[in-house]
Amino acid sequence: MAKIAYLFGVSEYESFPRLPAAVNDVGAMEDVLSDKNIGDFNQVKVFRDLDFAQTRKEMQALFARREQGDLVLLYFAGHGMTDELGQFYFIMRDTDVDGTRFSKANAIESRYVLGLMEDCPSQQVVVILDCCNGGAFTPRGNADEIDFKSQLGGRGRVVLTASATNNYAYEKKGETLAIYTRYLVQGLKTGAAARDGKNCISVADLHAYVKAELKIEAPAMTPKRYVIKDAGEEIVLAQVAVPDPERAYRKLVKEKCVKTGSVLPAGRRILDQERDRLAAFGLTVDRADAIEAEALEPYRKRRENQAIYRETLQEILALDRTQQIHAFEEVIELEDRLKLSIEDLKAIRQDVLGSETLPQMQTVVQPATPKSKPTASALQNLQEDLGGGIFVDLVAIPGGSFLMGAAKGEEGASDDEYPQHQVTIAPFWMGKFTVTQAQWKTIAKLKKIKCDLKPDPSNFKGADRPVENVSWDESIEFCDRLSAKTGKRYGLPSEAQWEYACRSGTTAPFHFGETISTDLANYAGNRGETTPVGTFSPNAFGLYDMHGNVWEWCADPWHNSYEGAPIDGSVWQKNGNEKLRLLRGGSWSDCPTNCRSADRGRNDRDDRNDFIGFRILLFSPQDS
Repeated sequence: MAKIAYLFGVSEYESFPRLPAAVNDVGAMEDVLSDKNIGDFNQVKVFRDLDFAQTRKEMQALFARREQGDLVLLYFAGHGMTDELGQFYFIMRDTDVDGTRFSKANAIESRYVLGLMEDCPSQQVVVILDCCNGGAFTPRGNADEIDFKSQLGGRGRVVLTASATNNYAYEKKGETLAIYTRYLVQGLKTGAAARDGKNCISVADLHAYVKAELKIEAPAMTPKRYVIKDAGEEIVLAQVAVPDPERAYRKLVKEKCVKTGSVLPAGRRILDQERDRLAAFGLTVDRADAIEAEALEPYRKRRENQAIYRETLQEILALDRTQQIHAFEEVIELEDRLKLSIEDLKAIRQDVLGSETLPQMQTVVQPATPKSKPTASALQNLQEDLGGGIFVDLVAIPGGSFLMGAAKGEEGASDDEYPQHQVTIAPFWMGKFTVTQAQWKTIAKLKKIKCDLKPDPSNFKGADRPVENVSWDESIEFCDRLSAKTGKRYGLPSEAQWEYACRSGTTAPFHFGETISTDLANYAGNRGETTPVGTFSPNAFGLYDMHGNVWEWCADPWHNSYEGAPIDGSVWQKNGNEKLRLLRGGSWSDCPTNCRSADRGRNDRDDRNDFIGFRILLFSPQDS
C-alpha cells in the first residue's frame, strides 16, 4: 500500500483577495505528512500558486495509476466558491471575474475531481479543503449547504472542510498558518488528535480534535465532515510520534515562557501542565527543573554582566581625570568579555554617563580581531549617493574566522545546516539595511543591462520598507546597474559572507542570544507584513534586520549540505542547483526557527514573493 498526498496552496490571485497563509499551509502539511514518525507518506507533492491548467493536470496525476489499497489525499488551501446551483468550484490563481461572479471557464469544478475519483480504484480517498465553501466572496451569501457527498463523496471517501457553506475559513492577521490548518498540523504533529489512548490518528479523530479547538478560538467557523456510511471515517492518516520529552519541554520553555528572563504566572501554569503531560513519556521533575535553569541561565548571566558594566562605569566616574582616560581605554576590552549587545551598552552608558558613547570613542578606533566580537568603535560606514536624495548605507565588515552552520543539537536545525565547519572571511562591505523600495525605484530607472525591472514591485508599500516581490535575477540586475553607475563592484553576498555578517562574532542561534522575541525582530506572530528597515536594533556589526522582515537572496546556488563547501567564504558554484538560489534570514511570515543565523532557505531563482528581498555587498576596494 502506498500513501500519496498532493497539496495545493494558492495565495496570489489575479482577480481575488490574497490569502498569504495558503502557501505556508501546504508547507506545514508537507512536514507532518512526510515525517516518518507521523504521516509516513511515500510521496508528498506541494504545489504553490498554480494556474487553472496546471492544477487540472496535477490533480489528474494524483488519481492516475493508483492501486486499490493506496491512500490518496488531496489538500487544497485557497478560495472556494459555489455557483447559483450550489456547485462547488476551486478558485485558481488565474480564475477571472465574470460580471459579479467568478468565471467558470478557468475555475475547477468539483465534478471534475469526482470524475477522477470514480476512475481511481483506491478505496481510501481523503479530501481536505481549507477554503470558504459558500458565496463568501460573491453577492450570494446564503447559499444552501453544498452536497459534498454527491459532489466529492463515494465509498471509502471522506471530505473535511474548514467551514460550512456560509462561513469563512479564517486567516488570522499575523499568523503564519490559517486557523483550520494550524489545528490540523497541531493535532497530527503533537498526537493530540488521537483518542482513547490510540497510537494512531484517523480522519474522524482529526476532525473531532480540530472542531473542538475551533469551537474555542473561532466559534464562527463550523468545520464539517462528509462521509458515506463509515467507509472513510476510520482511514488512518498518521501515527502518534513518541515525543522526546526533554526536547519538547525545552522548546516550550525557550519559545513560550522565557521571553523576559523569568517564568511569569501564566507561563508557570502552562509549564506545570506540560510537565504533567510529559511525565508519561519519562520527563522527571529533576530534569524539568534542570531544563528551566539551563534556559534561564543566559538571562541571569546577562543581568549579572549588565550589573558589572554599570558598576565599572560608576567606579570610573569616581576617579580623577587622568585616571579616567586610562580607565575608559580598558572598558572596550571589558565590553568584549561581557558580550553584551550594543543596545545594552548604549542604555547603560546613557544612564550612567549621560551619553551613549564612551568619551574616547570619538577619537580612538580599535581594529577588530578575527575571532572576537567587534565593538561599536570598530564600525565604519560608507554612503553611496544614488541621486535625488536617495543613499545606500554600507558597513565595513572586518575579516575573520567563524564556525558556519548549526551547532550540534541546535533547536530547529535541519540536515542541510551540517556539517558545521570553519570558514575564514576576507573583509567586505555590506548594506546596513536590505534594499529599500526608494533605492530600488531609483536604480530601476537606469539603463537595462540584462533584464527589465519594475519600478514598484512590492506588495507592502513604503519608501523605507524593503523591496520585495523581486527574483534572484532581478536582484542581480539591480547590483549590475548600481555597479555601472558607481564604477564599483556590487553583488549579492555569498552564503558564508551572509552568515558571518549576521552572527557578527556570536555563536548562539540569533545574534542577540538564544531566543527571539517580537521586540527584537519582525517574524510570524508580530505584524503580518514588512516593517521599515532599521525598526529593530542592529547586530554588533551595525547591520539591521538580519533576522526576519524579508528573506535575503544570496549569490550561491543550492546545495543539500555543507559537504565539500569552500572554507574561504567564496560563492559555492560547483555542483550546485542553478535553478534554486539560497535565501537567508527568515521573514515577517516565518516561525522563529526559520529566522536563525544558521537556517537555510531556497527558492527558484525566478520566484517573486512578498517575503523575499535582498541586501547588497560591495567587494573590497582592491577588487572594485
